[in-house]
Amino acid sequence: MQLRTSVEADAAGLAARFRTPAQLEQLDHYLDRLVDASNAPRTQESVQAWLDAEAAFYLTVAQASGNSFFVEFLQLIDARMRMKLRAAAANNVRVAEMHAEVVAEHRAIVEAIRRHDVAAAAQAARTHFTRAAERTALRKDLRD
Repeated sequence: MQLRTSVEADAAGLAARFRTPAQLEQLDHYLDRLVDASNAPRTQESVQAWLDAEAAFYLTVAQASGNSFFVEFLQLIDARMRMKLRAAAANNVRVAEMHAEVVAEHRAIVEAIRRHDVAAAAQAARTHFTRAAERTALRKDLRD
């Protein structure tokens, strides 16, 4: 999570500088999908929809950075991380991190990218991943 925090924060900062209008539209689309998944009843399908939208969201941020190495690196680590996340989510459908606070953290990233605010985009991504790690560490009801 520490490595991903650094990579995602830097990618978000660059995305704020270099994103295209089409990439911003994609981010809005994936943010809408996160909202839809968070509002749906907690099922395997809604958790899967959340994970898919979140993965697409961060891949779009990496693409919007304009640096293909961010994309390649995230794809490399994403395969392993997503496998672990999917397994944990399957075991923990009712406690999946799909709530308004997490959506708001993603929205903060998009809004900073929209404003071309490099520092705010990087900080929003860093804040999200730091909070996600903290929330996960506090969970007593998660199973591997």
